[in-house]
Amino acid sequence: LNELHSFGILRYIEPLWALAFCIVGISCIASAEEEAEGRIKRIPSPRREKTLEIVRMLVPYVITFSALYFIFLHYHLYNFVFCWAMFLIVILSIRQFFVLMNNKRLNKELQKLNMKIMRDAQMDFLTKLANRRHIDDVLTNLAHDSGDKSLGLLFIDVDYFKSINDTHGHDAGDLALCGVADAIRNSLRETDMAGRFGGDEFIAILPGATVQAITNVGERIQEQVRTNPVLAERNITLSMGGASMLPGADINVLLKTADKALYEAKEAGRNRLVITKEPITKAG
Repeated sequence: LNELHSFGILRYIEPLWALAFCIVGISCIASAEEEAEGRIKRIPSPRREKTLEIVRMLVPYVITFSALYFIFLHYHLYNFVFCWAMFLIVILSIRQFFVLMNNKRLNKELQKLNMKIMRDAQMDFLTKLANRRHIDDVLTNLAHDSGDKSLGLLFIDVDYFKSINDTHGHDAGDLALCGVADAIRNSLRETDMAGRFGGDEFIAILPGATVQAITNVGERIQEQVRTNPVLAERNITLSMGGASMLPGADINVLLKTADKALYEAKEAGRNRLVITKEPITKAG
């Protein structure tokens, strides 16, 4: 080394060496920043994967600083270029830290936005109940996995809804639908689910419900409608048809049976609840 110093070679190599490691450090930071920006577009991974990502991101910094520190001690580098390289890497590392913190905040916001999009995709915009598409998905899942509990179903129609729109306007009709949705929502158990099929048609899915439980839910809905001032002012009534099935039965048969019960309620003069007395068995 003394001979090399005597020729002045290291005097030119050392700054270039320091500059090379400076470039390596910047490359590592750029790569890490690119990766961090890419993560914004994805749903956050589980906690363990996040930890591995952070460790993997820190490895280039550890290697770079270790190499620079070794060169600094071994060759006693005190020149301006080396000090500037170290200063630059420190500044960029601090900047990267704030970038990562900002990305973490954006990830949380993105997660909330994704959840909101999922909720909106499953919700009827007017009544805030489940929409037809989500209800169909739930029924499809139930058809493939009936579980070991009985299942109740309740079809609900607003009586003479077209006349409400024709007489009082569509705003009054929308207000009536929201009132009916509230009456249904307030009458269900925590395990139940309500949705709007479209127009004035609603459905209530009642897991584990017996014939008596379905009857109780239907009666609570009727009571909620009677005591709602907005609905009572418009003389709004409901026709409902319900049925239940035992574990292992065909859910399509349940749907047809509940729909038939609703038809019977309408034929009998509307404003009533008709429940099929016997639950559907596996034999149908």
